[in-house]
Amino acid sequence: MDNDRIINKDGLTFATSPLLGDTSHAFLGRTGGVSRAPFTSLNTGMHVGDNPGDVAKNRRRIRECFGVEDRNLIIVTQVHGTEVINIEKELPPETAEADAIITARSDIAVAVQTADCVPILFFDPDKNIICAAHAGWRGTLGNIAGKTVTAMKKNYGSDPAKIRAAIGPSIGPCCYEVSTELIGRFHDTLNHAGQASKERHLDLPGINKVQLEEAGLACSNIDQTSICTACRSDLFFSHRYEADETRGINTGRQLSFIMKPELLRKKR
Repeated sequence: MDNDRIINKDGLTFATSPLLGDTSHAFLGRTGGVSRAPFTSLNTGMHVGDNPGDVAKNRRRIRECFGVEDRNLIIVTQVHGTEVINIEKELPPETAEADAIITARSDIAVAVQTADCVPILFFDPDKNIICAAHAGWRGTLGNIAGKTVTAMKKNYGSDPAKIRAAIGPSIGPCCYEVSTELIGRFHDTLNHAGQASKERHLDLPGINKVQLEEAGLACSNIDQTSICTACRSDLFFSHRYEADETRGINTGRQLSFIMKPELLRKKR
């Protein structure tokens, strides 16, 4: 999933993965919206200080582009943890706190929001299960990727060897320099962190890929992009590249979502 897989549709820019070809999904970028600086332009985050009306318009543009009804695009409040929500009957409010959403339902799209953190979309074609997960450094340290696979096994009997996962655009080790203390925490907690990090540069997508393999996914069933959000801040929001907390400057959040093939057929 590299730069040559970036698609433009109805003014929106997004990346996709061939591993998830049986679904409708997208790792959306920042272009094609109405938000003004510093949220230019397809910001979907209601919590970053953007005009709520502009965020609502941006979300509507995404829903219209991909044929998703208003209440059927499921977004929750991400807390940089490892909580996984399983949606069976009742739809959770956006205030529900979690960093991964799994479901067997055919009438909804599940989504996460990022601006450097790692978005991971899952599809189990055998059990017909979809999932979206958000992995920041805290979630990665807590193995959110592996815990999501465990939740798919527990709730739906998924065989990890049959699960497909696509790791979307996020900050790469080229731009993610962190403290020696944080690197030390990864080395102390994850025995493979030394293979996935270089000096003080942390490779979040690389670590998540290793965690997916350790959870039982076949290497051939994991697609990892080489797109770094900080390097390509023209296409994607990057908190590391753009935000300045000392001056109160934030940035937007891009959406990554997946929905099942049944929902696509209903729209045709």
